Amino acid sequence: MDYFTRADPPESEHPSGPSKQENLHDVTAALTTVAENFDAEPMSYVVELAAAEVEENPKATPAMREFASIRKGDAEERAHKVLEKHGLTVPMQIDKVDLADAKRYKGFPYIKFSSWVKYLLDSDRLPRLLCACDSLESMQIALQEFWDRYEAIFPTHQIFAMRDAGAVDLRFVVPVFSHTDEGRSYKKQPLWLLSTHGALGRGTKAYLKKGKDRLPLRRNGFGLNFCGHTWSTNFMFSCMLRKLYKKKPEVLDHLVSVYAKDMEDLLVNGVVSGNGSVRVRCCHLGTKGDLPALARMGNMKHTFGNVPKAAQSKKPCEGICWMCKAGQEANPTLGLPHIPYEDTSGKPLWEGTLGDCDAWDEVPPILQGVPLREEDHWQFFKTDVWHNLHLGLAKHWVASALVSMIENLDFPGGSMDEKIDFLNTEYKNVCARKRISPHCEELGRETLNWPQSSTCPVGAWNKGSASTHFFLFLDDLCQRWSTEMADDPLLQAIVLGIDFID
Repeated sequence: MDYFTRADPPESEHPSGPSKQENLHDVTAALTTVAENFDAEPMSYVVELAAAEVEENPKATPAMREFASIRKGDAEERAHKVLEKHGLTVPMQIDKVDLADAKRYKGFPYIKFSSWVKYLLDSDRLPRLLCACDSLESMQIALQEFWDRYEAIFPTHQIFAMRDAGAVDLRFVVPVFSHTDEGRSYKKQPLWLLSTHGALGRGTKAYLKKGKDRLPLRRNGFGLNFCGHTWSTNFMFSCMLRKLYKKKPEVLDHLVSVYAKDMEDLLVNGVVSGNGSVRVRCCHLGTKGDLPALARMGNMKHTFGNVPKAAQSKKPCEGICWMCKAGQEANPTLGLPHIPYEDTSGKPLWEGTLGDCDAWDEVPPILQGVPLREEDHWQFFKTDVWHNLHLGLAKHWVASALVSMIENLDFPGGSMDEKIDFLNTEYKNVCARKRISPHCEELGRETLNWPQSSTCPVGAWNKGSASTHFFLFLDDLCQRWSTEMADDPLLQAIVLGIDFID
């Protein structure tokens, strides 16, 4: 996971011959190429890159030649042994737990976040990779400022009661978030993952480009944890194939409980450096993910899946949100009022119900040991604004905006289909000009999910990047048709919407 940041081992570990630095440079050249261009690639591909390097470079070191000689069929297992042999792996302890009686759940592997913290602390990487600071000294200053600001926003958070009781020194308490998501295994099977990362990071590219990271601390907005490869800023706890927990969800709850207990210990006891001079703690501020992931982590009974499908329900909906009572249908028997989730006015009814009720029957495992008052538990689950926008709001907004432009602008062509064809051509031209390889190669009625004029258009894509591409296209379109759009309030609203979203 962290081949590129491991501390050099003692010289005595290396026999005579190519130095560790030479091996590191040569063997990880292939790994670096993959890391920069792909989110994840089979190790067999890395071995192919190494073989190509050996073929082209007659001075390749023995380490590189050994790596290149690995059989592709054995790459996933053998490659790690070669890397370990040459001192290029992280000496990370992998713990195991029995999640259930069945053999497949025995000895299930995971890596404690406390193990990561211990390794980062002892190798002098913790300030940089968890707090985006250069040293322990600058980390203490940054963390004190962070917690001062956090207290101004969340004064009832129990971390401050711990500080007042002398249980923690906030200069050494690192704020972290957990993140859960579902990916795909090499055999395309759904794979659940849980990881942890620091709340503070280097920022975004725009943040760094504007030099905001160089501002004095009192004016520094703190960077988000965006820049830097995720291999060095997000730390894996464990993963599990969906088929293992689909019919036995309690095994996943058990695994999450193991994670929560470790996070609690990280706050209460912390981790001490090898020389005993520093004790670092971590405070679990929240868990992030898309809505399905959050619903699973919180074992929630009020989710988007409860949205009524008809004008009237046989059983009144109790709500569709874990944060409030939005979506609650009127229930005269229980005296419950109707609280529409579609209410987007300045003062919606659901706003006054934030935190009024728990969306679960029992406290979810992820909340075990979290220093939050029970009435604040709902705030622990953090929505993913990119999922909400790109795969939620944007699919409605982009499709509606494009249809409004088709209906109200004098695009070339007489019929609606001809105007859509014109837009499709323009869309392809913009993608080519901006060097975009679009997820949606065509823009048509199917893309907009608009079979006829009486239908409300909703984007049919299922990839977040597609929304970004359509936003860029809309922005370009608005600039080139600005004169024709100037006198139409609806079209001007589209222009304002693009500026706001950007």
